[in-house]
Amino acid sequence: MLTFTKPFTQQEPIPEAGIQQALEILRHGRLHRYNVAGDEISEVSLLEQEYAKWQGARYCVATASGGQAIQLGLRVCGVRPGDKVLANAYTLAPVPGAIHAVGAEPVLVEINADYKRMLKAEGLMTRDPRMVERKKPGQPKARKKFQFSKR
Repeated sequence: MLTFTKPFTQQEPIPEAGIQQALEILRHGRLHRYNVAGDEISEVSLLEQEYAKWQGARYCVATASGGQAIQLGLRVCGVRPGDKVLANAYTLAPVPGAIHAVGAEPVLVEINADYKRMLKAEGLMTRDPRMVERKKPGQPKARKKFQFSKR
């Protein structure tokens, strides 16, 4: 098993090229995506394009914070006002804050030996019907029957 040996609170130093690029952005004053001149492409847009390409994705959206990224993810996943969203109770404020921002209700969950029973009792954990279908005896995959062929 691999173990993480670096300290969680100590970031690696920023390379000199990164510092120079940050200074260049600060000097020209175009700090966000919409502050561009003419046909110029913003640094944020360039970052999104480069990151999407690196990830093999068609799109990427840069956000100003992790909480904003969580909020965006919740909206993309279809979380609606009034929905309950499970979150680890041992978390930082941006997690329940992002859940509140979409109008949902955070349900802080402590994990112990009875966590599955407690979640089922609250109606927060239901069985995925696709998993039930996959477990049909004699069928290795959902909706796929055995096929016999003559030789």
